[in-house]
Amino acid sequence: MTNYCDTWILADVSTVEEYSTTKPYRIVAQLMDGWEPVGEFFDQIMKRSIDNIDDITVDPDEIAMLNEYEIPELVYTDLQDFARNGSLCAYNLNRVYDDILDHDWAEVGKDFSVARGFCLLRLTQRLLDPFPVQDHSLSALSAFYNLKERSLEYPLGRLKTVRELIQTVLKPIAVQKRLTSTFKIKEFCEEIWYPSTLIWGKFKGESYTRARDHEKMLKWIRKKSKSSNTSVSQMCSWYMDQLSQKEFPIETDELYVSAEQVPISTKTESSDGQRQGLVIFVNFEKKQLVRLVEWERSQLADIEKQFDFLRHEIEKVKYVIREKLHEYYKKRDSLRLKVKYLQIRIDMYMQPTDKTVDDIELEYKSEEEKLNQTYEETRRQSKQRSETEENPAAANEIYRKLAKFYNPDRQSNDDSRKSHKQFMKIINRARSSYDLKTLKEIDEDFPRFLLKNNINEYKREVNDDLESLRRLFKYLQQRRFRSLSELIDLKESDEFELYQNSLRQQKFMEEVTKSKQTEIEQECENLEIRKEELQSELDKIEID
Repeated sequence: MTNYCDTWILADVSTVEEYSTTKPYRIVAQLMDGWEPVGEFFDQIMKRSIDNIDDITVDPDEIAMLNEYEIPELVYTDLQDFARNGSLCAYNLNRVYDDILDHDWAEVGKDFSVARGFCLLRLTQRLLDPFPVQDHSLSALSAFYNLKERSLEYPLGRLKTVRELIQTVLKPIAVQKRLTSTFKIKEFCEEIWYPSTLIWGKFKGESYTRARDHEKMLKWIRKKSKSSNTSVSQMCSWYMDQLSQKEFPIETDELYVSAEQVPISTKTESSDGQRQGLVIFVNFEKKQLVRLVEWERSQLADIEKQFDFLRHEIEKVKYVIREKLHEYYKKRDSLRLKVKYLQIRIDMYMQPTDKTVDDIELEYKSEEEKLNQTYEETRRQSKQRSETEENPAAANEIYRKLAKFYNPDRQSNDDSRKSHKQFMKIINRARSSYDLKTLKEIDEDFPRFLLKNNINEYKREVNDDLESLRRLFKYLQQRRFRSLSELIDLKESDEFELYQNSLRQQKFMEEVTKSKQTEIEQECENLEIRKEELQSELDKIEID
C-alpha cells in the first residue's frame, strides 16, 4: 500500500497589487492533520522593496507586525519547516499557489519543496453541488452556514473562515464520502467533474439530469458536445457520458441542512453557543421536510425583502439625481446620437456601402424618435412614481398579496415553477416601474388580465409527496444561497455606498448632483466640438 503523509497546510496571502505587483508581503497558514487543525497559525510579513509601506491597507493584527518583517528566503524556509513535508492547499489554489507563490519562489531562487495540494474551492463546489458556489462566494457560504463574522478582506480572516467551513460543513460530508486522507481528497478534487446545474446557455439554472426526460435539452447538450469551443465540448461530453450510464447518478438521498434550522437536540454548536454548520439527514420524515421547507421559505423571503428594500432605496437615490439632470442627460444622449450618425455619413464615403444618404437619415430619425420616447417614458414613470409614493402602503400591500399567491417557490413541479417565475417577472416589473394600475388589474381580475395581455393560462400545481418536498427543499436552498450572494454583492457595490452616503450627509445629494451636472456639461461641450468638426468634414466631402 502506498504511504503518504496526512499533514498539509491551509494557506492564504496578501499582495501589494496597488503597486502593480503580485508579490506576496504576508503569508498566513494553518497546519492540518487530516481534517483537524494543529497548533498555532503561521503568520509572517516579508521585507519587500515598497516605496511607501504606510500606504498599504492592513488589518489591526498586521499593524503591530509591520516592523517585524523578514527577507523572503527566511520566510519561505520557515514555511517549508512549518508544512512538515505536507502539501500547500488554499481556498483559491490557482491564485495563491500558481499565480503568486510559485512565481515568487522561482524569482527568489531557492529550491523550496512545499508541494501543490488541493483546492478548497473545488472541494466545496463538489461536496455542496448543486449549490452555485463560484470564485468569490466565501462571504455567502459564511452567512448561509452561520459562521463567525470576520473581515474577508484580509488573509487571516479568510483563513479562519475557511478553517471553520472545513470543520463544520465540509468535514461531515467528506467523511461520509470516505474522503479520509489527503491522498483521497486530492484525487477527488482532480477528477474530471462539472456542476450538475448548468451555469450558461439555453437551459441555464437547470440540472443536466433533466435531460433524461427532456428531449430538447438532451439534443442541446449533444449538439454542444460537438462544439468548436473546447471548454464547452468537454463539459457537454462529460454530461453525455453521465447520462449514458446504466446506473445514472441520481441525486443522493441525503439532505445537508443548516444546523440553525433543526431541533436543538441534533444541532451543531460552537463554544459560544452559535448554531453552526450542518446536519445530514438520511432517513427523514414528511413532517420534518415540511418544517424545513417552510423555514427555507421564511429565510428566503427575509433575504429577498432586504434586497428589494435596499434596491428600492438605491433606485430612489439614483432617481432623484436622474430627475434633476433629466434635460442634461437628454441633451447629452441627443448629441451622442448626432455624432454617431455624422461619423456613419463620413464612413459611407470612405467605405462604399449599399446604403444611401436617405437610408442613413431615416435610421437617424428613427433612433432620435426612440430616444425621445424613452425620455417621455421616463417622465411618465416619474409621474407614476409620485402617485405611488403618495400611498406606498397600498402598492406594497397589493404586491405582497400577489407575490405570496404566485410565488414560484411554492411549486415543486418544474413546469409550474417556470410558469410562476415568468408571471412573477410581470408583477415585479409593474412594481419596479410603479405601475399601480397593472398591479390592481392582476389583483382584481386575473383571468381578464391574462386574456387582455394574450398570456397563456399558467400552471399551478402544489405537490406535497416526500420526493417533491425533497426536491423543493434543495431548490429553495439554492435560491437562498444565490439570493444571499446577490444581497452581499449589492452591499459591496458603489451604488450602495452612494445610498449610505446620502443618509449620512444632508448636502451629499446636492454635491453629487452638481458634480454629475458638471461632468455631463463637459461631455456636452466636447460632443458639440466633435459634432462641428464632423459636420465641417462632411460638408467638405460633399462639396468636393
